[in-house]
Amino acid sequence: MHKDPYLMVLARRQYSSALNLLAKAIGEPKDSVNGALVAASFNLSVFELIACDAPSAAHLWVKHIKGTLVLLNMLKLHPDGLVSELEGLVQIAYTAALAYLISEQTVPEFLLGLMQSCKAISMGTTLLPMIELFDIMSSLIDLYIREKHCDVQDHVQLISTAIHFDQSLLAWANNLSPTFTFDAIVGGSSHSREHGWLVKAWNYYWLCRVLANMVVIDSLDALSPSIQLTHMTLITESKAQYSKSLSILRQAPREIHASIPLMLRRMGRSSLALSSDTSFLITILQSLSILTSQRVVING
Repeated sequence: MHKDPYLMVLARRQYSSALNLLAKAIGEPKDSVNGALVAASFNLSVFELIACDAPSAAHLWVKHIKGTLVLLNMLKLHPDGLVSELEGLVQIAYTAALAYLISEQTVPEFLLGLMQSCKAISMGTTLLPMIELFDIMSSLIDLYIREKHCDVQDHVQLISTAIHFDQSLLAWANNLSPTFTFDAIVGGSSHSREHGWLVKAWNYYWLCRVLANMVVIDSLDALSPSIQLTHMTLITESKAQYSKSLSILRQAPREIHASIPLMLRRMGRSSLALSSDTSFLITILQSLSILTSQRVVING
Protein backbone atom coordinates (compact mmCIF):
# COMPACT_ATOMS: atom_id res chain seq x y z
CA MET A 1 0.00 0.00 0.00
CA HIS A 2 2.85 2.44 0.77
CA LYS A 3 4.02 2.05 -2.85
CA ASP A 4 0.78 3.60 -4.15
CA PRO A 5 1.64 7.33 -4.70
CA TYR A 6 -2.00 8.46 -4.85
CA LEU A 7 -2.90 6.70 -1.64
CA MET A 8 0.17 8.03 0.14
CA VAL A 9 -0.67 11.62 -0.86
CA LEU A 10 -4.02 11.15 0.85
CA ALA A 11 -2.35 9.54 3.86
CA ARG A 12 0.09 12.43 4.28
CA ARG A 13 -2.80 14.87 4.01
CA GLN A 14 -4.48 13.10 6.92
CA TYR A 15 -1.20 13.16 8.85
CA SER A 16 -0.78 16.89 8.25
CA SER A 17 -4.34 17.56 9.36
CA ALA A 18 -3.78 15.56 12.55
CA LEU A 19 -0.63 17.53 13.39
CA ASN A 20 -2.45 20.83 12.85
CA LEU A 21 -5.22 19.74 15.21
CA LEU A 22 -2.69 18.71 17.85
CA ALA A 23 -0.90 22.04 17.53
CA LYS A 24 -4.21 23.91 17.91
CA ALA A 25 -5.17 21.89 20.97
CA ILE A 26 -1.80 22.58 22.62
CA GLY A 27 -2.06 26.30 21.81
CA GLU A 28 -5.70 26.56 22.91
CA PRO A 29 -6.16 24.20 25.87
CA LYS A 30 -9.95 24.46 26.03
CA ASP A 31 -12.62 21.82 26.48
CA SER A 32 -13.92 22.65 23.01
CA VAL A 33 -10.79 21.28 21.36
CA ASN A 34 -10.45 18.17 23.52
CA GLY A 35 -12.55 16.12 21.10
CA ALA A 36 -10.40 17.33 18.22
CA LEU A 37 -7.28 16.41 20.19
CA VAL A 38 -8.47 12.82 20.61
CA ALA A 39 -9.46 12.66 16.94
CA ALA A 40 -6.05 13.95 15.90
CA SER A 41 -4.29 11.35 18.02
CA PHE A 42 -6.48 8.64 16.50
CA ASN A 43 -5.72 9.91 12.99
CA LEU A 44 -2.01 9.52 13.69
CA SER A 45 -2.59 5.83 14.42
CA VAL A 46 -4.52 5.59 11.14
CA PHE A 47 -1.59 7.14 9.28
CA GLU A 48 0.80 4.69 10.95
CA LEU A 49 -1.47 1.84 9.89
CA ILE A 50 -1.69 2.98 6.27
CA ALA A 51 1.92 4.08 5.81
CA CYS A 52 3.71 1.25 7.63
CA ASP A 53 2.33 -1.87 6.02
CA ALA A 54 5.66 -3.70 5.80
CA PRO A 55 5.57 -6.96 7.81
CA SER A 56 8.12 -5.70 10.33
CA ALA A 57 6.06 -2.57 11.04
CA ALA A 58 2.54 -3.94 10.60
CA HIS A 59 1.56 -3.45 14.24
CA LEU A 60 3.18 -0.07 14.99
CA TRP A 61 -0.30 1.49 14.96
CA VAL A 62 -1.06 -0.42 18.16
CA LYS A 63 1.24 1.89 20.15
CA HIS A 64 -0.47 4.96 18.70
CA ILE A 65 -4.00 3.83 19.53
CA LYS A 66 -2.93 2.94 23.07
CA GLY A 67 -1.56 6.47 23.34
CA THR A 68 -4.94 7.77 22.18
CA LEU A 69 -6.60 5.82 25.00
CA VAL A 70 -4.19 7.28 27.56
CA LEU A 71 -5.09 10.75 26.27
CA LEU A 72 -8.81 9.93 26.33
CA ASN A 73 -8.53 8.76 29.93
CA MET A 74 -6.56 11.84 31.01
CA LEU A 75 -9.06 14.26 29.46
CA LYS A 76 -11.93 12.60 31.35
CA LEU A 77 -14.33 13.31 28.50
CA HIS A 78 -17.94 12.33 29.14
CA PRO A 79 -20.24 11.20 26.32
CA ASP A 80 -22.98 13.63 27.47
CA GLY A 81 -20.89 16.48 26.11
CA LEU A 82 -19.87 14.62 22.98
CA VAL A 83 -23.15 13.43 21.50
CA SER A 84 -22.12 14.48 17.99
CA GLU A 85 -18.81 12.62 18.43
CA LEU A 86 -20.41 9.49 19.86
CA GLU A 87 -19.87 7.48 16.70
CA GLY A 88 -16.21 8.47 16.69
CA LEU A 89 -15.79 7.31 20.29
CA VAL A 90 -17.30 3.93 19.44
CA GLN A 91 -15.02 3.56 16.41
CA ILE A 92 -11.98 4.39 18.54
CA ALA A 93 -13.16 1.84 21.12
CA TYR A 94 -13.36 -0.95 18.54
CA THR A 95 -9.95 -0.12 17.09
CA ALA A 96 -8.47 -0.05 20.59
CA ALA A 97 -10.07 -3.39 21.46
CA LEU A 98 -8.41 -5.02 18.46
CA ALA A 99 -5.09 -3.42 19.42
CA TYR A 100 -5.34 -5.06 22.85
CA LEU A 101 -6.32 -8.35 21.24
CA ILE A 102 -3.21 -8.24 19.05
CA SER A 103 -1.14 -7.40 22.15
CA GLU A 104 -2.86 -10.21 24.10
CA GLN A 105 -4.02 -7.77 26.76
CA THR A 106 -7.47 -7.20 28.23
CA VAL A 107 -9.47 -4.10 27.29
CA PRO A 108 -8.91 -1.34 29.91
CA GLU A 109 -11.66 -0.91 32.51
CA PHE A 110 -12.02 2.81 31.86
CA LEU A 111 -12.84 2.12 28.19
CA LEU A 112 -15.48 -0.41 29.20
CA GLY A 113 -16.96 2.20 31.53
CA LEU A 114 -16.90 4.85 28.81
CA MET A 115 -18.83 2.56 26.46
CA GLN A 116 -21.38 1.90 29.20
CA SER A 117 -21.89 5.66 29.45
CA CYS A 118 -22.26 5.82 25.67
CA LYS A 119 -24.90 3.08 25.82
CA ALA A 120 -27.08 5.19 28.09
CA ILE A 121 -27.35 8.01 25.53
CA SER A 122 -27.51 5.86 22.38
CA MET A 123 -30.90 4.26 23.02
CA GLY A 124 -32.96 4.08 19.84
CA THR A 125 -29.99 4.68 17.53
CA THR A 126 -28.01 2.35 15.26
CA LEU A 127 -25.07 2.79 17.63
CA LEU A 128 -26.76 0.85 20.44
CA PRO A 129 -26.27 -2.60 18.81
CA MET A 130 -22.63 -1.69 18.14
CA ILE A 131 -22.04 -0.87 21.81
CA GLU A 132 -23.78 -4.09 22.84
CA LEU A 133 -21.53 -6.03 20.46
CA PHE A 134 -18.50 -4.21 21.89
CA ASP A 135 -19.41 -5.55 25.35
CA ILE A 136 -19.40 -9.11 24.00
CA MET A 137 -16.14 -8.56 22.09
CA SER A 138 -14.36 -7.22 25.18
CA SER A 139 -15.46 -10.24 27.21
CA LEU A 140 -14.33 -12.59 24.45
CA ILE A 141 -10.91 -10.94 24.27
CA ASP A 142 -10.55 -11.50 28.01
CA LEU A 143 -11.68 -15.13 27.59
CA TYR A 144 -9.26 -15.70 24.70
CA ILE A 145 -6.33 -14.41 26.77
CA ARG A 146 -7.35 -16.49 29.79
CA GLU A 147 -7.46 -19.63 27.63
CA LYS A 148 -3.87 -19.08 26.54
CA HIS A 149 -2.62 -19.03 30.13
CA CYS A 150 -4.98 -21.35 32.00
CA ASP A 151 -4.49 -24.77 33.56
CA VAL A 152 -5.85 -27.86 31.82
CA GLN A 153 -8.67 -28.30 34.34
CA ASP A 154 -10.00 -24.81 33.50
CA HIS A 155 -10.69 -25.63 29.85
CA VAL A 156 -14.06 -27.28 30.51
CA GLN A 157 -15.45 -24.07 32.02
CA LEU A 158 -13.87 -21.99 29.24
CA ILE A 159 -15.62 -24.11 26.60
CA SER A 160 -18.96 -23.60 28.33
CA THR A 161 -18.39 -19.85 28.58
CA ALA A 162 -17.28 -19.56 24.94
CA ILE A 163 -20.36 -21.45 23.73
CA HIS A 164 -22.52 -19.14 25.87
CA PHE A 165 -20.95 -16.09 24.21
CA ASP A 166 -21.42 -17.63 20.76
CA GLN A 167 -25.11 -18.07 21.56
CA SER A 168 -25.21 -14.44 22.74
CA LEU A 169 -23.79 -13.39 19.37
CA LEU A 170 -26.51 -15.32 17.54
CA ALA A 171 -29.12 -13.68 19.78
CA TRP A 172 -27.58 -10.25 19.09
CA ALA A 173 -27.90 -10.85 15.34
CA ASN A 174 -31.46 -12.17 15.63
CA ASN A 175 -32.59 -9.14 17.65
CA LEU A 176 -31.36 -6.56 15.13
CA SER A 177 -33.87 -4.34 13.38
CA PRO A 178 -34.41 -4.97 9.62
CA THR A 179 -32.43 -1.82 8.73
CA PHE A 180 -29.39 -3.24 10.48
CA THR A 181 -29.38 -6.71 8.95
CA PHE A 182 -26.74 -7.37 6.34
CA ASP A 183 -25.44 -10.37 4.43
CA ALA A 184 -22.26 -9.59 2.55
CA ILE A 185 -22.39 -12.71 0.40
CA VAL A 186 -25.96 -12.29 -0.89
CA GLY A 187 -25.99 -8.51 -0.53
CA GLY A 188 -27.60 -6.20 1.98
CA SER A 189 -30.19 -3.44 1.86
CA SER A 190 -29.38 -0.17 0.11
CA HIS A 191 -29.17 1.38 3.57
CA SER A 192 -26.47 -1.12 4.49
CA ARG A 193 -24.50 -0.33 1.37
CA GLU A 194 -24.60 3.40 2.02
CA HIS A 195 -23.62 3.23 5.67
CA GLY A 196 -20.20 1.68 6.17
CA TRP A 197 -20.89 1.26 9.89
CA LEU A 198 -23.31 -1.56 9.15
CA VAL A 199 -20.76 -3.43 7.05
CA LYS A 200 -18.15 -3.01 9.79
CA ALA A 201 -20.68 -4.27 12.32
CA TRP A 202 -20.90 -7.62 10.58
CA ASN A 203 -17.16 -7.89 10.24
CA TYR A 204 -16.80 -7.32 14.00
CA TYR A 205 -19.59 -9.85 14.54
CA TRP A 206 -17.74 -12.52 12.57
CA LEU A 207 -14.49 -11.67 14.33
CA CYS A 208 -16.28 -12.23 17.65
CA ARG A 209 -17.53 -15.59 16.46
CA VAL A 210 -13.97 -16.53 15.53
CA LEU A 211 -12.83 -15.52 19.02
CA ALA A 212 -15.48 -17.65 20.72
CA ASN A 213 -14.88 -20.70 18.58
CA MET A 214 -11.08 -20.45 18.75
CA VAL A 215 -11.42 -20.74 22.53
CA VAL A 216 -13.61 -23.83 22.03
CA ILE A 217 -11.22 -25.48 19.58
CA ASP A 218 -8.04 -24.67 21.53
CA SER A 219 -9.66 -25.93 24.74
CA LEU A 220 -10.87 -29.14 23.10
CA ASP A 221 -7.36 -29.70 21.75
CA ALA A 222 -5.95 -29.29 25.26
CA LEU A 223 -8.53 -31.71 26.67
CA SER A 224 -8.28 -34.23 23.83
CA PRO A 225 -6.01 -36.75 25.65
CA SER A 226 -8.33 -36.93 28.66
CA ILE A 227 -11.51 -36.95 26.54
CA GLN A 228 -10.33 -40.08 24.74
CA LEU A 229 -10.43 -41.91 28.09
CA THR A 230 -14.01 -40.93 28.88
CA HIS A 231 -17.48 -42.13 27.92
CA MET A 232 -18.27 -42.59 24.23
CA THR A 233 -21.12 -40.06 24.41
CA LEU A 234 -18.75 -37.32 25.57
CA ILE A 235 -16.31 -38.21 22.79
CA THR A 236 -19.09 -37.94 20.21
CA GLU A 237 -20.34 -34.62 21.61
CA SER A 238 -16.81 -33.19 21.65
CA LYS A 239 -16.21 -34.17 18.03
CA ALA A 240 -19.54 -32.62 16.99
CA GLN A 241 -18.72 -29.35 18.75
CA TYR A 242 -15.22 -29.31 17.28
CA SER A 243 -16.64 -29.76 13.78
CA LYS A 244 -19.23 -27.02 14.36
CA SER A 245 -16.62 -24.55 15.62
CA LEU A 246 -14.27 -25.40 12.77
CA SER A 247 -17.00 -24.67 10.21
CA ILE A 248 -17.49 -21.21 11.74
CA LEU A 249 -13.75 -20.53 11.50
CA ARG A 250 -13.92 -21.43 7.82
CA GLN A 251 -17.02 -19.34 7.18
CA ALA A 252 -15.82 -16.14 8.86
CA PRO A 253 -13.02 -15.25 6.38
CA ARG A 254 -15.44 -15.81 3.49
CA GLU A 255 -18.00 -13.47 5.06
CA ILE A 256 -15.41 -10.77 5.73
CA HIS A 257 -13.90 -11.14 2.26
CA ALA A 258 -17.34 -10.75 0.66
CA SER A 259 -17.88 -7.46 2.50
CA ILE A 260 -14.67 -5.81 1.33
CA PRO A 261 -16.07 -4.26 -1.89
CA LEU A 262 -18.99 -2.78 0.05
CA MET A 263 -16.70 -1.54 2.81
CA LEU A 264 -14.17 0.16 0.53
CA ARG A 265 -16.36 1.17 -2.40
CA ARG A 266 -19.62 2.38 -0.97
CA MET A 267 -22.18 4.15 -3.14
CA GLY A 268 -20.76 7.34 -4.63
CA ARG A 269 -17.21 6.01 -4.83
CA SER A 270 -15.59 4.74 -7.99
CA SER A 271 -12.22 3.78 -6.56
CA LEU A 272 -10.43 2.93 -3.33
CA ALA A 273 -9.99 5.96 -1.11
CA LEU A 274 -8.14 6.58 2.11
CA SER A 275 -10.80 6.53 4.78
CA SER A 276 -11.50 5.13 8.20
CA ASP A 277 -13.03 2.13 6.43
CA THR A 278 -9.63 1.28 4.93
CA SER A 279 -7.93 1.33 8.32
CA PHE A 280 -10.74 -0.53 10.07
CA LEU A 281 -10.57 -3.28 7.47
CA ILE A 282 -6.81 -3.64 7.98
CA THR A 283 -7.21 -3.92 11.76
CA ILE A 284 -9.91 -6.58 11.29
CA LEU A 285 -7.75 -8.59 8.88
CA GLN A 286 -4.70 -8.31 11.15
CA SER A 287 -6.76 -9.55 14.09
CA LEU A 288 -8.18 -12.39 12.03
CA SER A 289 -4.68 -13.46 11.00
CA ILE A 290 -3.62 -13.44 14.67
CA LEU A 291 -6.54 -15.66 15.64
CA THR A 292 -6.35 -18.13 12.76
CA SER A 293 -3.40 -17.85 10.41
CA GLN A 294 -2.20 -15.43 7.79
CA ARG A 295 -2.55 -18.12 5.12
CA VAL A 296 -6.22 -18.67 5.96
CA VAL A 297 -6.91 -14.93 5.70
CA ILE A 298 -5.05 -14.57 2.39
CA ASN A 299 -6.68 -17.64 0.88
CA GLY A 300 -10.07 -16.37 2.05
